Amino acid sequence: VCGLKALLVSVPLSTSLCLSLWRIIKFMNKKHVLICEDDTGILDVASIVLESSGYTVTALPETTNIIEIIKDVQPDVILLDLWIAGKQGDEITRELKASQETAHIPVIIFSANKDTELIARRAGADDYLTKPFDIEELEQMVKKYLPNY
Repeated sequence: VCGLKALLVSVPLSTSLCLSLWRIIKFMNKKHVLICEDDTGILDVASIVLESSGYTVTALPETTNIIEIIKDVQPDVILLDLWIAGKQGDEITRELKASQETAHIPVIIFSANKDTELIARRAGADDYLTKPFDIEELEQMVKKYLPNY
């Protein structure tokens, strides 16, 4: 899976081929976490930590086409930055929770904003993490929504 991720990052592929490859990954019995974070340091660390814990990770540095990607990929958990270029995390969360296709997917919003908890609740997020968070907090939060994995 890690090799596939490297391939998807290093080789320009069409969106449909990329999504087809993700469908294949979905059938490999690994729980799938989608992370959308524009800080590449946080995105890389969170991806490495969760992949080393046995999860398949889709790492998105921007929100372009995120709703379509989520509907197609159907991750088991979404980690979503609140303040990100393009569509904001709270707006994305509201859209996801309003759709029958995606309302069941747990969304965890994370941000350094002092009002992260309030914003996350108002948006309908399932949970939140305040930045900076440590690796154990991240792992425990994901495990909370995937308890049998």
